[in-house]
Amino acid sequence: MEKDFMPYVLILYGSRIGCAYAETLVEVIDGLEYEEGEDYCSIAYYMSLSLDRILKCLKEKALTPSEKCLLIDIRTSMGFDSYTEDDVLGTLNMRKENFLRMVNLKERYNLSFKYKQFIGLSNEDIGVHIVEKMLLIEDEMETIYSGVLKPYCQEYMLDRKSLICDFVGKWSAQQTFITGDGRVGMLKNKVSSICKLVSKINDPVLQIRCLQDLADAVPYNWPKELTQSVYSILFDSTIAKDIKSDLADRCTFSEICQIIKVYKDVPYDIGNIIDTELNLPI
Repeated sequence: MEKDFMPYVLILYGSRIGCAYAETLVEVIDGLEYEEGEDYCSIAYYMSLSLDRILKCLKEKALTPSEKCLLIDIRTSMGFDSYTEDDVLGTLNMRKENFLRMVNLKERYNLSFKYKQFIGLSNEDIGVHIVEKMLLIEDEMETIYSGVLKPYCQEYMLDRKSLICDFVGKWSAQQTFITGDGRVGMLKNKVSSICKLVSKINDPVLQIRCLQDLADAVPYNWPKELTQSVYSILFDSTIAKDIKSDLADRCTFSEICQIIKVYKDVPYDIGNIIDTELNLPI
């Protein structure tokens, strides 16, 4: 009905009805987001092409000079190629581009986003989302790394090593140290998974940076993977001592924390005890 009905309506009533139609489209597209599930982006993209189809149909029907002039007038007054924020059709155009990219991410990388979440994401943010997905589905880490992260970074010209490193830094900074064994246990499991990811970074400087961040997140009772990764760096004679000196300090700090935890069973902040009793920097 769209291709048969709307062209005549536009010819009769001009751009005003076109803008009203576009505004209705935007409202319908918004309303469908929580009803269509994973198919939403492809359905919304198809709907966003509605005015393209109508204008194409109008062009095909514009046979006389006056009809062609009317078509030009409609397109100009509707501002369909505009990207002005307060222009309904410009908004629809911007959404059309966003939906197309969402369809691409779904089809190529099996990544799904809510539209309102997606529009605030940069290419780097989406890369971090992929890294998080790798850690959530550990059994598929290698598949996601090779089949999703690498081609995604290649397509959008991102450095995946720096991306992983930045993710580790942000994740570690979000962790709060609590002496409870349950909290430490959860952190240890997560750190073990992250260590496997860090091992894919073929850059000692970035690896050291990641390991230092992880050591800050779990200051004592390190998981086996973190211990192995740290000592692998510390005993690597090809890496200059000054580059890994901070990591060595964190290793010493962890050992002190573990001794205090085991022999003192301190119920309050270990860092404060070390700072006040041993006068060591935290």
